[in-house]
Amino acid sequence: MLNRLLPISLLLGVFLLLLPHYAYSQEDLLDEASSNCFETSYRIDRVYPAFWKTRSELYDVEKIGDLNPHYKPEWVRQYLKVELSAITKGKVKKAYSRSEFFTSEQLLLMKSSDFNSNIKISVSYIPENNLLANDEQHLEFNISIEPNQNARFFGGDSALDKYLVEELSKEVPLSSFKQYQLAAVSFIITEQGNVSNTKIFSSTESEKLDASMIKFIENMPSWNPAEFPDGQKVSQNFVLRVGDMSSCVSNTLNLDRKLHPLPEID
Repeated sequence: MLNRLLPISLLLGVFLLLLPHYAYSQEDLLDEASSNCFETSYRIDRVYPAFWKTRSELYDVEKIGDLNPHYKPEWVRQYLKVELSAITKGKVKKAYSRSEFFTSEQLLLMKSSDFNSNIKISVSYIPENNLLANDEQHLEFNISIEPNQNARFFGGDSALDKYLVEELSKEVPLSSFKQYQLAAVSFIITEQGNVSNTKIFSSTESEKLDASMIKFIENMPSWNPAEFPDGQKVSQNFVLRVGDMSSCVSNTLNLDRKLHPLPEID
């Protein structure tokens, strides 16, 4: 009886020894399979300025932080001068304050600034710190006044997505891209709705594929250009991205409309 149980005990011992290794191997396989599942696609996105507002959004502005979300008033011990300059009827005008809150004069100047212009904010201040030599510091940034209607591909976003898949895939297949590899071509849609200033922003590492992406953008049909409420048309920056959208290359472009969506015109 003992002799018959001994082989069974040995087999059970070997199984228990191999079980952790088997489980670990299965987990490794799942991790590897997961790592091989990455999203590749074709996308064209608007490239936004660092800081921007539409004309209607300027009416909700009260202080510096409303224009620059990175600005921290706790940095400042004392405001020496806050200068706001804007172009009104083609002329540069300035208004001043000594606070994070804008004066009524500054707000009026901001709201009356010309379409398709920039508002410049210059802050001179004494920083909040414990240094003995607490020297005056300066901060400057520009606010771009953006149109209420972005440039649009004829037929809208769905037509653009279909055009990318049907036409670009013939020359630049997604199978050409590895995980985390993303190619990008920057371009401008002009006031006339035409493509201009096409450049490789991030290479495919293939001269042939790069040339195909450039040719595709340059041969696109005309777009409806971006437009302000008064009918003034302006150019806008865009980028074509092809490959793995999780690539860190995307972080170098200001693409996220969800952070600051443009209102639609009724």
